Amino acid sequence: MSIISRKMIVKKFLHVVMSQHGNLFMNTL
Repeated sequence: MSIISRKMIVKKFLHVVMSQHGNLFMNTL
């Protein structure tokens, strides 16, 4: 797996997590 595709997967994963658990994430910070 190339670094670029890995970054894309990480970004997509983070986007899903943020959209689903955005409020919880902000409260944790």
